[in-house]
Amino acid sequence: MRKKLLSLALALCLLLPGLPSPACAAPGGGMDRFTAVRSYDGRFTDVEEGAWYFDNVTALYEMGLTDGQSSRTFGTDSQVSLAEAVSFAARIHSIYHQGGAQTGPDRYAGPEGPWYAPYADYLRAAGGIDGRFDGRYGEPATRGQVAYLLSGVLPEEELEERNAGVVLTAHGSGRYIPDVTGATPYKEEILDLYRWGIVTGGDAKGSYRPEATITRGELAAMLTRMADPSLRVDLTWDLSDLYSAKGTTFADLIREDPIPVLAHAPEDLEAIRSNVRYMFKGGNAKLALQIAGGATGAVADAVAERYLDESMCHPEQGYSTISYEYYSDGRMSITFINDNCSRAEQDAALERAIAVHDQFWADGTLRPGMSQREIAKVYFDYLCSVCEYDYTFQDVSYTAYGALCNGKAVCQGYTAAYQIFLGLEGIDCAGVETDVHLWTAATLDGVLYHIDVTWGDVTWGSGPGGRDDSQFGMDPETAWSRSGIGA
Repeated sequence: MRKKLLSLALALCLLLPGLPSPACAAPGGGMDRFTAVRSYDGRFTDVEEGAWYFDNVTALYEMGLTDGQSSRTFGTDSQVSLAEAVSFAARIHSIYHQGGAQTGPDRYAGPEGPWYAPYADYLRAAGGIDGRFDGRYGEPATRGQVAYLLSGVLPEEELEERNAGVVLTAHGSGRYIPDVTGATPYKEEILDLYRWGIVTGGDAKGSYRPEATITRGELAAMLTRMADPSLRVDLTWDLSDLYSAKGTTFADLIREDPIPVLAHAPEDLEAIRSNVRYMFKGGNAKLALQIAGGATGAVADAVAERYLDESMCHPEQGYSTISYEYYSDGRMSITFINDNCSRAEQDAALERAIAVHDQFWADGTLRPGMSQREIAKVYFDYLCSVCEYDYTFQDVSYTAYGALCNGKAVCQGYTAAYQIFLGLEGIDCAGVETDVHLWTAATLDGVLYHIDVTWGDVTWGSGPGGRDDSQFGMDPETAWSRSGIGA
């Protein structure tokens, strides 16, 4: 009688009765144990070639894990019960760890009890399930419950997180996999299926439908992707609109909308700061001023020097020289000049920074939930890895183009490139200048830090690659104490 019940169970849970089950197997486990034992002959009339589940059902049949609902039908749209789902999970586990689909469960077979008991007992003993389904095995399995069952079937080393970055960005945005939230039972197990390439979701948003029942066709797809890594899928969602910085201009890197104070006293540093930022925000390189009290040569020289110093707070904008005209009545015009690289090179540096930014968000290097400090550290590490100090002091090395496109820079170029990256992330920052050095002060998560990428790159003279992390996230006192040597 038990043999008759067991045969029925094998049909119900998609498994072929009578397949060889080694009495013993080599210790350990391996994916090479999931092998084809026969060829699919097109027997299932409800599985059309070209259907989304065709390859999965074919693989399931060829591995000897399904004989269909009948000799001619697979039952693609039929619901799967918890008992069937547990049975299948147990057999996949047993193939990998014991060498045969029945090897593990058969050790728990007895003359009494429901047909699925050996599978449930084996899986429970292996740590794959607990007692949460006791008394419920006759119920239809939900997709969430199946995620839980599959999460413990194979060891982590066999489940490459091929979609980890995509899932982090997409799900974190709230626009993809929207029906899996913090309140969803089996949330992490469900997201693991996406990370591993086991599921892609049922619509353009990748919805999982965790409370919905699951069909034999859907289960076949999940199971064969677990058993055969070549069937796992890469998520191809276009997430560029979630993170892309394409189209950003240098003007966009100035986050605020400064109010100009074009008529001001010679020593009014706040007015000078606002005017410089106002000019950069407008994409301009000229200012027409009215200096209170008139302008002598000495006054004009002092005002021009203050404007040049303020412009160095924004080395990413590329200006390093100014020319100016003044009149005794206080009228004064200042033109900011980039004499270290061409406009095309300056634009190329921004495009390169945008490409790096977008790639970091696409591959999960940067992801939702990271702090500003963590994001800033990623770019610090990146610049230290791709740039080296230019001891020949070429003009272009004073620009972001030198750091990002030539891979060589001095402090002005390192800092310019770094502040482009921070600007793309909406992080407030400014250059800090002495007579001999330039670095960055940035507000990260509400705290002011000083960051010296130049000195952080410790491989001076030996090519890019190393870094000194103590140069990241310094307090102002530490930064100023280290600033006495030119770079």
